[in-house]
Amino acid sequence: MDSRILILFMIIGSVLAVEYAPTVQLKNGKVRGIVQEVVDVGNIYSYQGIRYGRAERFAKPKPAESWNDVYDATGYKFACPQRWIEVSDKVVHNVTQLQTLVANEDCLFVNVWRPITASKEPRAVMAWIHGGSFTQGTIFSEYYDGRFISSLGDVIVVTINYRLDAFGFLYTGTEDAPGNGLFRRAIMQSGAPNSYLGSQNAKTSLEAYKSLAIRLKCSNEDTKKVVQCLRTKSVKEVLTATADSLVNAENFIPVYGDELLPVSPVEALKTGKFHHDIDLMYGTTKNEGSMFVVQLLNLPQLDPTKDGKDLTVDLTKKIISFMMSLFHDPNPDEVADYYTKNLNESDKDELRRAVSYVFGDYHLVCPTMFYGEHFMKLAPQNNYYSYRLMKATKTPVMFCHGWMGVCHGEDVVFFFGLPLRLKGTAFTDDEAELALDFIHTWSNFAKTGHPGKLRNIEWKSARKDDNDEATRFIEIGENPKMVSDYYKTTCDAFWKPRMFN
Repeated sequence: MDSRILILFMIIGSVLAVEYAPTVQLKNGKVRGIVQEVVDVGNIYSYQGIRYGRAERFAKPKPAESWNDVYDATGYKFACPQRWIEVSDKVVHNVTQLQTLVANEDCLFVNVWRPITASKEPRAVMAWIHGGSFTQGTIFSEYYDGRFISSLGDVIVVTINYRLDAFGFLYTGTEDAPGNGLFRRAIMQSGAPNSYLGSQNAKTSLEAYKSLAIRLKCSNEDTKKVVQCLRTKSVKEVLTATADSLVNAENFIPVYGDELLPVSPVEALKTGKFHHDIDLMYGTTKNEGSMFVVQLLNLPQLDPTKDGKDLTVDLTKKIISFMMSLFHDPNPDEVADYYTKNLNESDKDELRRAVSYVFGDYHLVCPTMFYGEHFMKLAPQNNYYSYRLMKATKTPVMFCHGWMGVCHGEDVVFFFGLPLRLKGTAFTDDEAELALDFIHTWSNFAKTGHPGKLRNIEWKSARKDDNDEATRFIEIGENPKMVSDYYKTTCDAFWKPRMFN
């Protein structure tokens, strides 16, 4: 048989085999989804790309308007604009899900998965807000397919697209582009609002706005004219102009002192002036900073290091000092000395990791731990659990390989069940089993406020005992175990005075 005919039959067969999920009546109109297979488990109802809002560039979003026809929620819609995804006006839609990600400013969508069951009992809802430092990510990524969580965890899963970079967080200090008790529990994976990259004040945000205006030749004393000019620029032009934000420390992230965040997260944490009557699970991976420092190791401002292969102790100190000066640390050389003491000149991997430990501890690990500790003091009646992922996947994911260790985001890979979807090809049976552990404990926490046991290990509360100064957390890996002393020296002794003074 002609191979072209065979391929045509396969495509037609896959389309004819599609089974639609029940049509659901929403406030805006009716929505139709599809039935998706969950490998080795069964099927799930999936509703993808449901519109929840519309927004003009640099303006507040508005709720989606109602529709008359049945809304097609059977496949991908647009990712929000970001430098890693091609911008397009069209989504190549087909119900087989064999699609290429494209970006467009019309990107305010949610995905929903729910179990197929005759039960009328309400289910816990797990809402996922993707990471990406407010510059990248989309719910249409293969990493964020919620079918395994919904099916194995017996929960409803919702993933949310939101505007990124300058498109989502441009701040002018005026109404021309203003800043932007639903949940009982929260899970913070590798990050917290009190991180340096979690928010910034209005002054810093205005500097980023003015810098963007200059780069795009829109600079003007009249803010309205600047915003009008910025709206005439293409998506690619805006993204290109923000490309050096890490190097220049000009970030488009949430702004405090405005409608969304009235006070800084650090101040809110100190005073308790925010909704904190929730159960909280929080944690990090073993090597949080490694994937972020690769760019720093090759900056033209520094001596070339060939991805760190030519590092010396002195050059490692120079890179750490340079990095911390970008983040306005009062004594960057002190940080460099602390993280490079006792390093071996010939161990290039350890030199690279030293840089990554600084970034990871400063931005992700310690802020996450501090946030959890303060939460426990503010609402001691609630449940608190903490973890640290110690196992990397054998197949490199999330741009992570070799010396980089257990990278930022590897817990997401397990939680969304990627090793279950690709078991036997890209992932091992052990990794698939660990993915099951993640899904069961995470969904248990969502439903009850307690994760339960991980393997045969009791996951104890993170709450400090009367005679124990260290937060307890579970190390997740080949042999899970409870630990209570890792963060004490670095986070409490070194970073806490710098972050809270």
